[in-house]
Formats: sequence, C-alpha cells, structure tokens
Amino acid sequence: MDQVRQAALEALATLAQMRRSFRRIRHETAFPAGKKIRVIELLPGQYHETISCKFSTVTLKDPPKPGYVALTYATEDPTVYQPIKLNDKLFAIPDNLVLALKRIRSKTTPIFL
Repeated sequence: MDQVRQAALEALATLAQMRRSFRRIRHETAFPAGKKIRVIELLPGQYHETISCKFSTVTLKDPPKPGYVALTYATEDPTVYQPIKLNDKLFAIPDNLVLALKRIRSKTTPIFL
C-alpha cells in the first residue's frame, strides 16, 4: 500500500508542476494591428495518444494552408486535468479541452487552431 500511496503522491506533484508551468507560458509582445496572429498547430496523432501541439505566429498575408479552425472554449472551475505537450514541454489542461482536441485532431496532418 505504501508503494501505491507514494505513486499517487508523485503523480499529484507532477500534475501540480505541470499546472504551474502552464501559467508561465510567455507570449510575444502585441502584434501590429492586422499584421499577425498566433495559432496553435495541433500535431497529428491517434485518439489514445497524448495531445502534442506548438505555438506558431503567422502573418495575415501568408496564413497557414489550408487555413485554420476557430475553437471557442470556456470552463467554469476545472478539477480534472490531463497532460499535453506544448512546444515539447508537458502542461496540464482541463480534461474536457483535451477531449475536444482529440476529436478535432487528424491522424495524418497538422491542424491549425
């Protein structure tokens, strides 16, 4: 039982660290009006695999091809989190957002959000 308790404590500590890391994401300074936007590139994968994505900045003159998907998301007070990889670092995000990203994700091509 001590091993189970220790594993649970380690998992909670890892989750807490991931949540703190997510709060430390730094964004670029404000873009000139109408010149650039920030998108997330949702990398391909199977449904059961961990979500992987990365931030990209694109100019409006050269948007990602074939375009991007708008995703609106709101949460009240999330209590269940899952890990994702963002720019090759682990972060914790609300469970229902992970499920939405898994449904949107392609098996073969990146999708820009």
